[in-house]
Amino acid sequence: MDFLLKLRLNIFYNVCRTLGIKTKRNYTCCPSCGHAELQEETDGDYVFYHNQEHQSLMEGQMLVHLQHKIRDNSLLLQTLLLLNMMKEQGGYVEMTTPDTAIIIHGTNL
Repeated sequence: MDFLLKLRLNIFYNVCRTLGIKTKRNYTCCPSCGHAELQEETDGDYVFYHNQEHQSLMEGQMLVHLQHKIRDNSLLLQTLLLLNMMKEQGGYVEMTTPDTAIIIHGTNL
């Protein structure tokens, strides 16, 4: 995995855990299964990437799509502020529309 991407992902996951957001890596086979299993596991907010995404990262993909369910507006705001700070530091991150995925890039665009 790209060093810069790994660093950004670690920072993002550490902050999410500090905010009480459950995080998972290399979790389940696909987004649908990941959401289904995490919704059985927790009533709270969560972020994860699945096995297919992990395999792509190991093959050199330079970005990661993080699936999430962050419904608490204050947590969502704090997450968006973190993403904005990462952008200001030269990172490239985005939130998809509808807001079901967060994309963190390993290289600066």
